[in-house]
Formats: sequence, C-alpha cells, structure tokens
Amino acid sequence: WLDQRERVAQAQVVLELQAREQCLQMLQRSGRINNAMAPIALGFINTNGSVSVSAGSFTSSWVAGSSWYEITISGYSYLFSTYVTVVTPTCAGYTARTNSVGGDLIVQISNTAGAASQCAFQFVTYKP
Repeated sequence: WLDQRERVAQAQVVLELQAREQCLQMLQRSGRINNAMAPIALGFINTNGSVSVSAGSFTSSWVAGSSWYEITISGYSYLFSTYVTVVTPTCAGYTARTNSVGGDLIVQISNTAGAASQCAFQFVTYKP
C-alpha cells in the first residue's frame, strides 16, 4: 500500500515539477522574474533517502544514527537561517522541520506521536 501511495505521490510531484518548470521558463523569457527567484533544488525523496525526482543538483541519504535525511546541494553551503525550504511529507499527519549540519540541509520527519520517523517527502529550496 505504501509503495502505491509513494508512486502516486511521485507522479504528482513529476507533474507539478514539469508545470512549474514550464511556468518559470515562460516568466523568465518574459522578463517578469530573474534566476534569483528560482529554486536551487527541488525533488521527491523516497522513504529510504534515495532521490526519485529532482531538479537542481543534489544528493540525499537517510542517516539512521541521527534519524534524519541529509541533502547535499551542489555548489551551496546550506545554512537553515539563510535559505528557504518547504518540505511536505507524504505520510498523513506527519510533520517536517529543517536544519543544517556541515553545509547540508537536514530534514527531520516526525510521526503523529512526535517520534522521529522515515517518510517520503517532497521539498523545494530557495536562496533569497
């Protein structure tokens, strides 16, 4: 059941990414926005930490000893207070928060009881 739910969520993310990319390209061509407003990384991360869908150059892994996902964005030293990241877990009722360690984006997912958990998620990161 979870695999099917992840596949549906992945398909939704793919469609959303394609639509956003087309919209962004149109806005850039029209001169209404510049690249400074574009996300530097976005994607869908599977429960095991592997990258399913991505835009921007980044890697992801699940760090079991710390119970978090660690995302390295190529060419950027991520500091949570200088970037804007939105994370949406696919598991009902789960929450997410971000942090940073050693220049990497950290995503911590909590289940409905508040305990650290694994859950697939989508994210988008901006550098204002």
